Amino acid sequence: MLPVTFNALVVKQPGAPVRLQQKTIASLKKDEVLIRVNYASINNMDPQLARANHFHLPLPYVLGFDFSGEVVRPGGGGFQVGDQVFGGSIAGGGFAEYVRHRLRDRLRVPGDHRQGRGAKMQMGGPGRYSFDPPDCTGP
Repeated sequence: MLPVTFNALVVKQPGAPVRLQQKTIASLKKDEVLIRVNYASINNMDPQLARANHFHLPLPYVLGFDFSGEVVRPGGGGFQVGDQVFGGSIAGGGFAEYVRHRLRDRLRVPGDHRQGRGAKMQMGGPGRYSFDPPDCTGP
């Protein structure tokens, strides 16, 4: 059973200290999945968004572009509870216990890689997905 609330690193005002805050798990849209985040990497935009809201995200927002985790509530698109996924979004959300993201932004972790052994790393392009051993590349 999923909790009602979870912890997230939140920017309430750009330039102010980032705070740990309780968030509520919201309802999913048809094109979204809910993911329990196991690992997140720091994207170069995370500290920049903590200082200035370059993308005009609605406040408050959760940092964390890139993460890996497990689907806990599928919204469609062929995903099932327990599927291992990784991905990222300009909307952030990876620095939280749970993240809600669009289906088109998710990629399944290859079956021969154990969960949590990798997270997405992206620098303005298709990205590279690093696992242990680092031999898996994304699209």
